[in-house]
Amino acid sequence: LVRRSIQGFGNIFYVSSYGKHAEAAYWLIQWLTSKEVSARLVTHTDSVFDPFMRSHRTDPRVIRSRTKEMVETHLRNAQVSPPLILLQGAVEYDDALDLNIQEALLGRISAEEALNRTATAWEKITEQVGRPAQIEAWKALRRAFPTKNVPD
Repeated sequence: LVRRSIQGFGNIFYVSSYGKHAEAAYWLIQWLTSKEVSARLVTHTDSVFDPFMRSHRTDPRVIRSRTKEMVETHLRNAQVSPPLILLQGAVEYDDALDLNIQEALLGRISAEEALNRTATAWEKITEQVGRPAQIEAWKALRRAFPTKNVPD
């Protein structure tokens, strides 16, 4: 039996290759993910950030704001959590699934029909993106999946 927990969200930053200020964006990301600034982001009263760096495990401010047990549990959970799906078309895949699940929950279509419609939509998205490219992207992403079922 394989059990997986999910992370509520990921701390992922992107720099668009089309942006006018790509280098500035890169340096902003470096600043935001520094030990000092990331700890301030995690501990701020109105923060939506959970601890996401190993340094948060021992930072007294983070421990004080979240409790040592929460920080340890959250970071241990990350060892067995699958990554976010970072593929071209990921938003479209999610939107198709969300729409069809909502339709089923509202009783407008059956659960089976929701899954069939989702499969059809996903096939269309895959063809638009390019099936060979998606296969290669999945192979690359697979390396990021956990290799163990129980955290240390």
